[in-house]
Amino acid sequence: MSLKFKFIIFFSILVFLVNSGAVYFLNNYLENKFIKETADLFSVLAESSEGIYFSFIEGLKIRTIDWSSDGFIRNSAEKIINSKDESGRKTVQELNFYLREKKIPYDSSVIIIDILDKDGIVISSSKDERLGIDEKEEEKKIGAHRFSEAVVSGFGESFVTSIIYEEDESDEPMIHIVSRIFSTREDDSGNLLPLDAVMLLHFTETERLNDTLTGKFQKEEGALTGQIFFEQYKTGEIYAVNNQKTMITPSRFIEGAVLNLFIDTSPIRTCLEENKEFKGEYLNYQGEKVLGASMCLKRDNAVLIVEAKLEEVLKPIREIRNTIILGGIAIFGLIIIGIILLSNWFLAGLLIIKASIEKIKSGDFSQRIETKSKDEIGYLGTAFNTMLDSVEKSEQELKKSKERTEEMNLDLENKVEERTGELKKLKNDLEKIVESRTTELSEKIAELEKFKELTIGRELKMVELKKEIEKLSKNSPK
Repeated sequence: MSLKFKFIIFFSILVFLVNSGAVYFLNNYLENKFIKETADLFSVLAESSEGIYFSFIEGLKIRTIDWSSDGFIRNSAEKIINSKDESGRKTVQELNFYLREKKIPYDSSVIIIDILDKDGIVISSSKDERLGIDEKEEEKKIGAHRFSEAVVSGFGESFVTSIIYEEDESDEPMIHIVSRIFSTREDDSGNLLPLDAVMLLHFTETERLNDTLTGKFQKEEGALTGQIFFEQYKTGEIYAVNNQKTMITPSRFIEGAVLNLFIDTSPIRTCLEENKEFKGEYLNYQGEKVLGASMCLKRDNAVLIVEAKLEEVLKPIREIRNTIILGGIAIFGLIIIGIILLSNWFLAGLLIIKASIEKIKSGDFSQRIETKSKDEIGYLGTAFNTMLDSVEKSEQELKKSKERTEEMNLDLENKVEERTGELKKLKNDLEKIVESRTTELSEKIAELEKFKELTIGRELKMVELKKEIEKLSKNSPK
């Protein structure tokens, strides 16, 4: 693996890691910041919706107070309370007719008007069949309204029960508002005398409340905008939940959700259990991850929610992320090209040195490196040239030394050859002398052998003669 390739790989990996880390950090930073700012915007929208909700409810309360201040209703209620005879029953019929024919037609959202006595019994109603119903008992059982607070309240006060559903009254969810009725007479201080009677209005305004919260009502009234939130977020929703954790305004995505859909999400629990408002990520009633904010409607025991799917909320930032990634890839490609060009420039001197080394390997010590740069590579080239000069000088000296050695060897060979000739001649002479001496010695040995034979034969004859003499000596007479 060449140095250039290593250089490119190393810096490519380094740039990739730095680039990826920067993209990852930037994406997380932008996403978290975007989520926080969007959650803040949702919180502002929820607060604005809270104001719209209270304004809407306040309008209903004003309507209730206004109708409870009607002179005919006040006088009739006082007569009914104070009289138990036939005239009282006639007054009930007249008031029922008045409520049904003179009041309800002015507001189609009011479906029932009840007048309750101090015990919560209906003493007059726009519906005759409701006479005698114990509404106080319904307050105790299902919290249908706030009669007990209203019957002891002051002038100009009213009490709301946001959304309630009673089959015997209507097939639609209702808003109940109660307000105390006061006499047309005043006490010594000039204050209106309170009656032991309460007006209970049954509003079917849940759709209108939802239209007001979502901006649909404003657009119908001629506003140019009002549903920007829903135009921007197709999964966006604004709804309210009561203290029983059931939805009290229509769902944008589920039919018949009012008072039927149980919701137990983080914003609901935070408001109802901790009395704190919430903003952030959570799973909504459909089990989907959303970003939302809540407002605690403590007075009405309800929670107002503004939310949208997190995926849709993050869509702009993810588009930015994709752009950043593409930009990062483009920058990475440009940097790689730059690294390649830089490596060519940076390693040019080393490549020249490498080429020179290849030629030197083949035996050409005359190669020199052109050093134009003043950096370490230029210093290396200069040092390399100096080394080559030293090597070439040593090579020349070695060559001369070799030539001298060859001459000496040649001279030595000649002398050895000459001396070898002399030795060979001496050897031949010695061989001839040895051969001559050997022949002489052989002749002497042969003569000695003959002499030996003659000597031994004579000694044997002497021994035999000696024996013969001894024998003769023994045989001769003494």
